[in-house]
Amino acid sequence: MIKVLGLDISTANIGICVADEDDTIYEFISIPFNKIIKDKDLFKKVALFEVAIDKIIAKHDISHTFIEKPLEFFKQDESMAHTIILLNCFNILCQYILHKKNMKYTLVASSTALKLAIGRGTKPSWIKDKKPWLAEIFEGMHPEIELKRFSKGKDTGKIHSEMYDAIDGWVLANAGNKVISKTHTI
Repeated sequence: MIKVLGLDISTANIGICVADEDDTIYEFISIPFNKIIKDKDLFKKVALFEVAIDKIIAKHDISHTFIEKPLEFFKQDESMAHTIILLNCFNILCQYILHKKNMKYTLVASSTALKLAIGRGTKPSWIKDKKPWLAEIFEGMHPEIELKRFSKGKDTGKIHSEMYDAIDGWVLANAGNKVISKTHTI
C-alpha cells in the first residue's frame, strides 16, 4: 500500500494529511503554531514540525511527500515582501527536516494540486471564498471525518481555520497519490 504525506506549510499552521491511493485518510491534523508558540521564532516552529514528522514516520511508511509551493509573487493588496520571504525561509527549513530524514518530496503549485485532487484547478467564479468551498467538497468525500468547529460565540458552527490547512494537506496527498498511481514512480 502506498501512503503519501501532504503538507500545507505556513508559519501560522501546517496542514498534514497521510492518505493512500484509495483516498483512505490515516492522519488529518494541523499544527497551529500561533496557539502553541507565543513568539515568532521560526526555529521553535521547525522543531515542533520535526516532532510531528517523527511521529508520522513512526506510524506510517510514507512513499513520498507533496508540499504546496510557497508564494513566489505578490498578490495585489495581499502579499508583503517580508511575508513571502519568511514563508519561503520556513518552507525551506521544513524541507531540510524531510531531507535529513531521507524523505522524498515534491513541491506542487496549489492550482495543480487542486486540479489533480478534485479535477478543478481554481474555485468557480461565483464562489467568494475558496476555503469553505473546498471544505464542502472534502466533507462530501470524507463524511467520516468531523471537522473541528466553533461551539460558541459569534463564529458558532464555523470551521476552525487550522482545519482548512489540514484540508489543503489532503488536497496535496490526494494529488500526490494520483500522480504516483499514473506514473508508478516519481
